[in-house]
Amino acid sequence: MNRASNFRIGEVILVGLNPTKGHEQHGIRPGLILPWLQQFGLIIIVPLTTVDKGWWTQIRITTRESQLREDSFALCHQIRALSVERVHHTIGQINSLTLGKVKTVLSQVLKL
Repeated sequence: MNRASNFRIGEVILVGLNPTKGHEQHGIRPGLILPWLQQFGLIIIVPLTTVDKGWWTQIRITTRESQLREDSFALCHQIRALSVERVHHTIGQINSLTLGKVKTVLSQVLKL
């Protein structure tokens, strides 16, 4: 699926993350879209997981706002740039309050 001109910040997508190494999230899983680089065919995402490890870098995303089957957590410490060709489809959209929390944690993770 290549629809970079339609990606929106805060969309929840299903994305293929393989190949990976070490502790990187892997497989086909949900991800949260951040700003994308349309001219390069890339999106920037934060992968999601259903496992709450209690880390300060995890932001809860509820089923109600994401349209996922389970509450999930944005892994803000695993921000990645990916080809739009890795995107399978759109699942939902998070609200602006949750997106604001993700942006705050990302600014701390990236020391911006």
